[in-house]
Amino acid sequence: LLYATGLIREAILVAIFLVPVLYLIYLYETQVYRDEPALVLGFILGGGAVLGLVLSLIERALYNPYANFGNPLHGGAVSVGALLFLGLLVPLVQEAVKPLPALFLPNRRDFPETVDGLVLGIAAGLGFSVAESLVAFSSVITSLAVHTFSGNWIYDLATIAVLQPLLQGSAAGMIVAAIWRYRRGRFSSR
Repeated sequence: LLYATGLIREAILVAIFLVPVLYLIYLYETQVYRDEPALVLGFILGGGAVLGLVLSLIERALYNPYANFGNPLHGGAVSVGALLFLGLLVPLVQEAVKPLPALFLPNRRDFPETVDGLVLGIAAGLGFSVAESLVAFSSVITSLAVHTFSGNWIYDLATIAVLQPLLQGSAAGMIVAAIWRYRRGRFSSR
């Protein structure tokens, strides 16, 4: 609706927060963690957001697509350095950093199951996704006119509303679930 009316700035903000808010509502409504305070999920989601903000700002400082490099695939030539940075180094660092809030959860013993690791990892990834999208679209959010022609924004909106949180949340969730399962197996065999 916001897209159709040309309120792109508002559509971007709604798209950034859509999946994380729906995820929190789902966890609240299903009472998955009714014995635990919302502080646990807030810690995980907020920790993911802080890490996403820091990492995105570092990435932007190291690689500004509007400065010297430009698009690594622009023109007929390929900038191998920019392509390796964006296609290999950034994703590896992101995947190593995203699960940290769930892994450093102070009362992790209260969440012993593999599915707990999955749920908490997804929360960390969604927080990361929110911060990364806010940094990526900060200049657009602050400089876009109130009413904008909406013709070429559908891909960006679909990406930040569905694809980005799905990718970031599921990747972090799988990593944390695998670590939870490994730790559980290691400690139960003793």
